[in-house]
Amino acid sequence: MHRTALTIALIALAGCTDDPIETCCAATPADLTQLTHATACSDTSFHAWSDDDTVGLSVWLPELLIRADGGDLQESGSLTDLGATIAWETGAQLSSAYCSDAISAEVASSFVGGTATLDVSVTAAVAPATSSTGTLVLTDVELHNLDTGEAIGFPSFTFDALPIATNWGG
Repeated sequence: MHRTALTIALIALAGCTDDPIETCCAATPADLTQLTHATACSDTSFHAWSDDDTVGLSVWLPELLIRADGGDLQESGSLTDLGATIAWETGAQLSSAYCSDAISAEVASSFVGGTATLDVSVTAAVAPATSSTGTLVLTDVELHNLDTGEAIGFPSFTFDALPIATNWGG
């Protein structure tokens, strides 16, 4: 797993103030700075989570390394344009579901995309190896809780130059 500096900012869209540290809404990403760990897996997902493993952000971009075809790839667009999905979750042991088939995560609440703009770049290894890397910048993110209808959002989040694990499993 890769520890990285994550560039982030937050604006809550569910009736909260614009103070990025204030925890005013239940189960919202009131302080994304708590996401201090990050990893990426083929083909292809990016994940960030908190030290206590109770808060996580995941983005799935299907077949990103396949499209890179052993070279460099840069893509930009909406979730729909890139066939991507995004989720903000709270619970326990969330990272157990990242790059693993041994899933023991306990998800208490989940917010899913809505809208976001993605800028992604990857450098893919020629053959399956651990030398592929990826950077993903999310902007203008709005997510929705499908159970409550609550909306949350943040202006930007960066997964910075992560190694992409290509041989993983539980």
